[in-house]
Order: sequence, then structure tokens, then C-alpha cells
Amino acid sequence: MLFVKPQHSEQTIKIVFDSLSYSPFGVGLQSEGPVALAPDSHVNAWITDSHILGTSFGIIAPIQSVFWRIKTYEKPNITSEYNIQVLMSLQVSKLREFPKPTVVVSKCIAFEPVRWNAQMIASEFVEKLKPYVSFITVCPEVEIGLGVPRDPIRIVLVNGEKRLLQPATGIDYTEKMETFSKSFLDSLDAVDGFILKSGSPSSGFKNVKVYPSIEKVASVGKSPGFFGEAVLQKFPNLAIEDERRLLNPRINEHFLTKLFTLASFRGVKKSGKVRDLVKFQSDNKYLFTAYNQKELRFLGKIAANQEHKAFDEAMKNYETHLYYALARTPSGGANINVMSKIMGYFSHQLSKDEKSFFLNSIEKYKAGRLPLSACLSVLKAWIVRFKQEYLSSQTILEPFPEQLAELETAYSEVDGKNYWK
Repeated sequence: MLFVKPQHSEQTIKIVFDSLSYSPFGVGLQSEGPVALAPDSHVNAWITDSHILGTSFGIIAPIQSVFWRIKTYEKPNITSEYNIQVLMSLQVSKLREFPKPTVVVSKCIAFEPVRWNAQMIASEFVEKLKPYVSFITVCPEVEIGLGVPRDPIRIVLVNGEKRLLQPATGIDYTEKMETFSKSFLDSLDAVDGFILKSGSPSSGFKNVKVYPSIEKVASVGKSPGFFGEAVLQKFPNLAIEDERRLLNPRINEHFLTKLFTLASFRGVKKSGKVRDLVKFQSDNKYLFTAYNQKELRFLGKIAANQEHKAFDEAMKNYETHLYYALARTPSGGANINVMSKIMGYFSHQLSKDEKSFFLNSIEKYKAGRLPLSACLSVLKAWIVRFKQEYLSSQTILEPFPEQLAELETAYSEVDGKNYWK
């Protein structure tokens, strides 16, 4: 149960019922009026001093006495109550404002049909991302004069050197591609990430097939594509992925976290204000704790600037260690450690059942049966409930717009598998 009391005449409250997905039999929501809700439903409501108004299912109830219980319906006319706390993501009064990152994307991914066979790659992720980022589209192969459709090109070893050849014509496009790649990447003013075409001999950033000749033979190895390799050389620390790897929830989450964190930092650099750097460090404390505690300590010292270095020098040093901190995704154990630290702020105010519920949720997260976002939703509800202002600004609770999160996907983050090959 949760008691919500408004602090202003009008606020926005978003309720995310993550726990509804627990029952395969469907669920219902009880308030002061009967309500039916499907699993994973999202409810938006606007509240005033005394009422919830305008919800999608028409609840109008006094805000001073709004409580919810989950019920599962196993059979007609038979209900079983479960002691499940409704997981809520509450955003009260002040919603987090996100910067709009700049992302270079292969034009054939959800933009234009410019692949060699005149096809376009569908990407639900890129479509969903479009309102939240500024995209710069590029097709290196079209830019060097290849038409649509066109005969395919491939990476071929010639005397031990990688060359970009077109088997149908024998033409070598290596120099043209290298010249375009350098010119294009040098022209970019500010960029935070790249989404590149997987497997492309031009745009692929890893695992692109390398052939021993232009004949119909099996590949003999893998490497980045020519444009993809140029991206890695010039921007090795940015958020870089391809559309296939982004189907992996863990890689997807890391990409988005890194992308929006780097975009926020770019805003700090542009401001030129020490206090903005200090706030950035403070807001990201628990995110950096999860990612890399060693780098967290370095970043804290740089932000404190006890040596009184010039702002530009301090920022350059900070940026270097920020890249180190975000180089790899946090382990499941690191996320659990951070959640335990956050819970410690109000553990003495929680009931035994609430603590038990949360610890059980963590066990489900460890087993891959609950996404990280579900556990964070519980913490966000408690942060609002116990008025923990410092914690409410921690970016780990919402490192990127929640509309981009794959909340329905649970996966094991502590199984030791290597998702990065």
C-alpha cells in the first residue's frame, strides 16, 4: 500500500504497475472503485489537491486516501490476495530533463532503402529513439559513388592487406572509402554515439567477414568495416553499437545509459561552470558506483578540484576518467550493491514485509526473472514516500528516458555470460 499526499496544487504522477506481470491469470486493481488492468499497464493521471482526475479508466477518488492492492483471479468468482506491494515509479513535481544526444546512424537502418539490394533494415529500437535524439544519417557506400541497387563489396586480403573490393567488377574502393570516412568524421561538430549496420564491409564496427579473394570462397576472419574502423579510431570512447547487438537487452541498456550520460556531460563542458560539474558528479554518484568504484573516486577528486586547476584542464582530466568509468557495463552484483546502499537510507522506516518483498525482488533479478527497472521502481517509490531529496536526483534510477526501457524483458545479469563478443 502507498499513501500519496500532494505538496502543490497540481503535480504529475505516473504509476507503473510492474508487478502486475507476476500472474499468468491476469490481474485487477482495487481502489475506491472497481478497475480492471492488463499486465504491464501504464497509467497516467493528473492530480490536484483533493482528487485524481483524467485517468484512462476513470478513477475519481480523494488523494488523501488512495490505496491499491493487487489481486489475481485464478478462477471465475474465486480470488486470492497476494501480499504484493504495487511497484510504482513516481515522478512528482519535477520530472528529469534529458539532453538530446547526437547520434550518427547508418541510413539504411529505419531511414532510407539504400542497401546494396535497395532494401531498408527495420529497427523498432531506432524508431523508438527518433523523438529523443538528433540523428545524422550516412551511407558511406552511396557517398563514394555506388548506386542503389549495386553489386556488393567485400573486405579482401591482398598480400596480407585489407582492401575493399567489388567482386563483380574487380574495382578497388579502399582509397575512396578511407578518404570519405576521414572527411565525414572530421566534419562532425559534436556527437555522442553511433548506430552502425552490422556485418557491413563499410559500416560494421566488428565481426565483419574478411575473404581471401573475390571468388566465391569462405571467409577467413573478421574485422571492422572500413568506415566502422575509422569511427573506432576517432571516437573510441563514445556509445557505439550496431542494430543487431542492440537487440540484446543488456547491451541496449548500457548503450542508452552511456549515450545520455555523455550527452549530459557535453552540456556541462559547454556551460563552463564548476558548479555544473560538481552537480553532475553528485547526481551520477550511484551510477558510477555501479559502473566502476575506482573511477568514481578519481572523478570525485577531480570534481572537488582541491588543486585549483583551470576549468579546462580539470574537465579534460574528468572526461578521460569518465570514459574509463563507462567503458564496461556494471555487473549484476554491482547493481545489487548499489540498490542495497540506496535501501539503507530508509531501511529503518520500512516494515518487515516491505524489506522481505524487496529482497525477494532482488533474488528474482539475480535469477533473470525480473528486470533491473522493476527493482529500481520500488526504490523510487520509497524515495518519494520518505522525501529523500538527494536520492531523487540520482541518475541510476532513470539513466535514460523510461519510454526507451524494455521493461517487459527480464534477463540474467549475473550469469557470467560474455555478451560483448
